[in-house]
Amino acid sequence: MDMLDDQNEVSEFEVATSQMTLKLVKKKYKKGVSESQTKWNAADKKIVLPDQEELVTDKSDQLEIRMASYNNLQEEFDSASDVITVSVNKHVNLSKPVTFLLPNNGDNNVSCAFWSFSQDV
Repeated sequence: MDMLDDQNEVSEFEVATSQMTLKLVKKKYKKGVSESQTKWNAADKKIVLPDQEELVTDKSDQLEIRMASYNNLQEEFDSASDVITVSVNKHVNLSKPVTFLLPNNGDNNVSCAFWSFSQDV
């Protein structure tokens, strides 16, 4: 994350290979702006993570978020679809949930929401 510029309001880096897509986001947290969020689309999947104070790094008023989509791992993880992840710098309970919108048998309206980034999950 150090390669992303601290001076910008939002710095993003995205890379894709045949096996995965990765997005790194570093952004300044704007306290009191309730509608600010980080969104990401990868193929037919979508992740929405609202900006919130719980995600601010210890060193500054910044959010550091990593989102990834791993392709072709269904057999290895005994999964019905590709694997997607969201990572932040610490274990945290969220005040607003991260939402994953995933296709299911051709229906793109399936969603899951999570409220915690803990080591137990």
